[in-house]
Amino acid sequence: MTASYRVQLSADFPFAAAEEILDHLQRLNCTYLYTSPIMTAIPGSSHFYDGVDPTTVSDELGGEDGLRRLVAAMEERGLGLLVDLVPNHLSVARPHLNRWWWETLRDGPDAACAHFFDIDWDAGDGQVILPFLPDRFEALDRRGAVTRTVLGGEPVLDIGGFVVPGGDAERRYYRLETGRDGRRRRNYRVFFEVSGLAAIRMEDDEVFDTVTAKLAGLIDDGLIDGLRLDHVDGLADPGATIARFRGILGPDRLLLVEKITIGDEQLPADWPVQGSTGYDFAHDTFRLMTDPGGAVAFTPQRAEDRFEAIEYHAKCEVIDGGLGAGADQLSRLANVSFECVKTAAAHFDIYRTYLIDPVARSVDRAGVERAFNAARAARPDLTPELDALGRQVLSPENGREREVRQRFQQFTAPVMARGVEDTAMYRYVPLLGLNEVGSDPGVFSITASRFHQRNLQRLHDWPGAMLTTSTHDTKRSEDVRARLAALTGCPDEWFAFVVGAENAQDSAPPHQEDRSILWQSIVGTWPGLPLPEGYPDRILAYMTKALREAKRRSGWTDPDIDYEQIVEGYARGALSTPAVLAMIDRFVSDHLLWAGRRNSIAQTLLRCTSPGFPDLYRGCESWDLSLVDPDNRRRLDWPALTEQSTHLEVDPVQAWTSADSGLVKMLVIARALGLRLVLPDSFGPGSDYLRLPASSERIVAFRRAPVIVVAPFVQDGSVELPPGSWTDRFTNRTWQQVLDVGEMVSRFPVGLLVPT
Repeated sequence: MTASYRVQLSADFPFAAAEEILDHLQRLNCTYLYTSPIMTAIPGSSHFYDGVDPTTVSDELGGEDGLRRLVAAMEERGLGLLVDLVPNHLSVARPHLNRWWWETLRDGPDAACAHFFDIDWDAGDGQVILPFLPDRFEALDRRGAVTRTVLGGEPVLDIGGFVVPGGDAERRYYRLETGRDGRRRRNYRVFFEVSGLAAIRMEDDEVFDTVTAKLAGLIDDGLIDGLRLDHVDGLADPGATIARFRGILGPDRLLLVEKITIGDEQLPADWPVQGSTGYDFAHDTFRLMTDPGGAVAFTPQRAEDRFEAIEYHAKCEVIDGGLGAGADQLSRLANVSFECVKTAAAHFDIYRTYLIDPVARSVDRAGVERAFNAARAARPDLTPELDALGRQVLSPENGREREVRQRFQQFTAPVMARGVEDTAMYRYVPLLGLNEVGSDPGVFSITASRFHQRNLQRLHDWPGAMLTTSTHDTKRSEDVRARLAALTGCPDEWFAFVVGAENAQDSAPPHQEDRSILWQSIVGTWPGLPLPEGYPDRILAYMTKALREAKRRSGWTDPDIDYEQIVEGYARGALSTPAVLAMIDRFVSDHLLWAGRRNSIAQTLLRCTSPGFPDLYRGCESWDLSLVDPDNRRRLDWPALTEQSTHLEVDPVQAWTSADSGLVKMLVIARALGLRLVLPDSFGPGSDYLRLPASSERIVAFRRAPVIVVAPFVQDGSVELPPGSWTDRFTNRTWQQVLDVGEMVSRFPVGLLVPT
């Protein structure tokens, strides 16, 4: 296994389009095509995480026949297929498209498939509360917005395209409410706080078997070589469900989990997987790129401005808001107050624990105890209730208390995801590159020693885990983060630029935090002058999302259009004022462009050679300056990208001196993966990893016999080499005993050495 290449399938990029890029993947020396979900989703979906029928392969993508044609073409090239799977939820945003949800709404708790969904029927007085209406049903009906018609021989209500079973109003098993009023009363478990994504009960044998029947058939037919399981923390018993997926796959196929670990947290050792999807590696490489000398300039001095304070308040807010229904249910089950549940969950410093009968890992008990101790310290008035809730989570005595434990563990993960990833990380803005899924923005940088320690741990514990630096979920692409890291080497120049740029325009200024997001987003993605068509619109769309995710001065539920227009006017002014445009272009050219490229090339080489297996996100084999989705899912110029990989015999030094095209990055990937391909024992499980002495903690150098990797984040220094003569595959320069970093980087930013 050498590397995977991730694509985002959609109607615009179906199986047939993926087939057209297989030669490109082969030239890069990738061995897996890694796709987004392939089962039937909401029509027109851009991502397919909103599946409605896991028993069929999406016709929009080409159907099962299209999948078989793709796999046949892959087999001709020796490529395997890795598929992303959503085991936690199905879309119910358009009920008539999800037959199991439709039958549940029509027939109620006695429906044959009602148990597929996690519905608290008692909380809804025997009805499912559907918070989807823009206004009260009666008001919509008076305005003629409700159509009573027939669909498939059944009476239905059509409310602006939202179709639900009709019939006698007094006998309906659902209650329609507005999004504003109903999300707090919503009585079915959802993905995070998205009402349109209903959780399914994969812990139920019938549900699991039904949902995975088609998948199992595709695997038995040899079409799928591995799975990536999305959001396993939403499952009632992740370990048991993962084990069942291992049973479907067999012992040898690839099984990865999207599990976000914090700090030194580790995957449960008994999960039968190759590892996680690699967010931890992305955090490590970014913190290698940051200059520790810039820490003071990019770290808030007041305690209330530090990330941990922002994080706690953000988690409390999302529990009070869209996650309140889950906290309400827990408070009823555990017989404690809403404030008790909120305080306990908000003090968790990891996504969730895995306390499952009959044996509980000590690390999970410690995680619960740590959170509850912190909660008691913060709210001593809640101590009796916290004691009661903590006991039920740690040592349940009956079925009701075991349900409390299960639901509490399922609750803390969305609190962390929505409170931290989707709120606090849009509020904490000193250095945006620190803010990534699963990262701790309070950790500014790491040393080479720490990076080596982490790599050795990966090699020992999870040698088959994925290594990634860009994904469909990252808030910024790897190249944007590489540029932003370069800011830490020029803080004085950066802050002087911001002052000058702000003084050079007349638009009404928004809040300072929002200006900081804007300027970092612009310099991080700056394409150069003249600006390409559509670039300002990308920045404006991102700023709207950032404002609404932060939930301070606008929001998705209650957008403040007036303030958003202030931000839009300011951004448009920045991107249309000649003096400001010239200042941006000059600052990026002088301080970020080449520093960011050096960072990116070093990061790329480390991903391709560290313990684990590397993943390439679509387009990131060349320069990619994308922001969070949907920006990182926009259409690529595939013909240009794939044509570029036909020039991989170009001299690397020449490619570096004319690096604008991005060919140099592609070349580094192809040559490093080429070594992995011909030397599998040097990079796979059981291989070695030897740190090489370097003169600086900002120089990463290691040996994976017989290959030596040198990735410096400074422009001078030295590396002690093992005995012998070593030739750099990028420059053909031969080294003995000591490698001079300054001399190496004068020609190429990294080194990949093999015995002469």
